[in-house]
Amino acid sequence: MTDYPRVEADALLENDLRMLVRLSIAEDLRDAIDWTTVCLIDADRQGGCEIVPRGEGVCAGLATLHWIVDEFDASLDVTCLQEDGSDLVAGQPIARLTGNARDLLTCERTILNILSRMCGVATLTQRYAQVIASTHSRLYDTRKTHRLAVVGKVRRGVWRRAQPPQRSS
Repeated sequence: MTDYPRVEADALLENDLRMLVRLSIAEDLRDAIDWTTVCLIDADRQGGCEIVPRGEGVCAGLATLHWIVDEFDASLDVTCLQEDGSDLVAGQPIARLTGNARDLLTCERTILNILSRMCGVATLTQRYAQVIASTHSRLYDTRKTHRLAVVGKVRRGVWRRAQPPQRSS
């Protein structure tokens, strides 16, 4: 059986993920403004939050936090408290964001949607890998495409515990 090389995050993958982030922003903020946040939160108010998983799983997609904040042009500091591929423990924070409260609330839904999807893909991939671990079977991704396919391409979290991709294109 042929082994295929792992595909790590690179500039092309980062560009794909940034396009996904821009699409998510466009879907979430049709007018480019979160009017509820603008009406309720003072412009200079500072705040912070932690991203805390509710269940067990595999952490994936933390690099996208910086890209999301960048694409929103948000005044936020991102601190990753875990690494992609590490175990998620319910109640244990994986990241902390601090800065402008309006920016924090505006980014929040996009951050949680993308991070939840990526952790979910990594967790399910790990479960599949565990099921076939005692067999001669191998687990590979495919070139099948769909709107969020790029989310599954982030190897560090998704594939650290499984097998490398069959193809990278």
